[in-house]
Amino acid sequence: MGGTSDRSRSFEFPGEYYEIIRGDFRDTNAEVTFLKSYLPEGGRVLDIGCGTGTVLRVLASDGFTCVGVDRSASFIDYARQQGGDPVYHLTPAHEFNTDERFDVIVAMFVTLNYLTHEEVRETLRRCRTWLRPGQCR
Repeated sequence: MGGTSDRSRSFEFPGEYYEIIRGDFRDTNAEVTFLKSYLPEGGRVLDIGCGTGTVLRVLASDGFTCVGVDRSASFIDYARQQGGDPVYHLTPAHEFNTDERFDVIVAMFVTLNYLTHEEVRETLRRCRTWLRPGQCR
């Protein structure tokens, strides 16, 4: 892979198919329950590699503020079409930047595997600055 990430490696297939596939190996209710256990009432969550936004839509419907980041245009398009309150950003994880602060930042599954070691290091360094005070443990 060399010194930069292989940007050609991305999940570019229709979001509705990802939803079918993910149903065989993910438990959305368990993921939501886990994340809620770390969120204060009305808390803010950032999902790096949010895919089709399924977990964020559930959290948003429960009153949480949700932001998702993904490099897949087809997944972000699908997520936006599903409606709800999450805000989605189409960008690779290591290129995302924000002035917002969050109670929880999550990167599930293979998101970080798409980055070089240096990109992971930089992404995690920035994530630390996006956490609200007292959230780093």
